[in-house]
Amino acid sequence: SLYQAGQLQQAEQICQQILRDFPRYADALHLLGVIAYQVGENKIATSLITQAIEMDSNQSSFFYSLGNVLKEQGRLEESVEAYQRAIHLQPNYPEAYNNLGNALQGQGRLEESIEAYQRAIHLQSNHPEAYNNLGIVLKKQGRLEESVEAYQQAIHLQPDHVGAHSNLGVALQEQGKLEESIQAYQRAIHIQPDHVGTYNNLGNALQEQGKLEESIQAYQRAIHLQPDHVGTYNNLGNALQE
Repeated sequence: SLYQAGQLQQAEQICQQILRDFPRYADALHLLGVIAYQVGENKIATSLITQAIEMDSNQSSFFYSLGNVLKEQGRLEESVEAYQRAIHLQPNYPEAYNNLGNALQGQGRLEESIEAYQRAIHLQSNHPEAYNNLGIVLKKQGRLEESVEAYQQAIHLQPDHVGAHSNLGVALQEQGKLEESIQAYQRAIHIQPDHVGTYNNLGNALQEQGKLEESIQAYQRAIHLQPDHVGTYNNLGNALQE
């Protein structure tokens, strides 16, 4: 309960107290590992979750958490194996399929990642993240119309999904639908006014329309939010040059 409430330090203290009395209590070790992952201590997290699995190898959530930590470290092949193990133990695990798709996508295994996202959606039809991720892979394959549909479904399920609005804008822009793409970027910014990437993309679309002053303003806003955003400086330079 404390972990879910974001009170990580208190949750960690209780786990450590449990483990002093019951050193082989796998759930407490697992939760300690998840807390370590949350605060960016990935090596410690890997060690703790692996110990939990050694004590109880029948918990799908343990393998799911291990997959998340390994993926964060760029250990994609091991991450895939961990998610697959979680799914083997719990075949109706939509989050494991979604994250498996992310790891497969990171390896460039796009068809397999699409299958994983579709499986997640089959198990949980109201899964906006899986639709958004599916859209990303479809766009990588150049399947823009299908990509747009996937992003729109994500937005239908979660209207404030900033990433889906921004990604929809990119796909629409690649289709040459500049006005619609600008509207999608503006909706993303309305939801999250400090979304740097969206300001940069908005600047690109405005520049394509020949609206150079507005484009420059968008790039400058992105740079104000993230002064080391290299790509935006380049795009700003192009707009100023024009």
